[in-house]
Amino acid sequence: NRFLIRAAGPAVQRNDISATDLQAEVTFIGEMLHVLEFEQNSDPARREEIRLCRITYEKGERALKNGQPGIAHEYFLLAKDLLTELTL
Repeated sequence: NRFLIRAAGPAVQRNDISATDLQAEVTFIGEMLHVLEFEQNSDPARREEIRLCRITYEKGERALKNGQPGIAHEYFLLAKDLLTELTL
């Protein structure tokens, strides 16, 4: 729901993201996911949350490659929210 609300918001907020900012998000989220996946947690719920975060991240990467920086940014924000939950 949070993603849909953000995606429906003003386009100006979504399209003023620089390529440098998006690349920094890609790097940060990718590195964090790598660390979390490497931990090999035995909790099935946690593994599922990490998997969902990975899927969200990959959708953001795909949107970025397809020339949709606003959508990519929204996916990256969602992935970072999931990472926050995972690292608390």
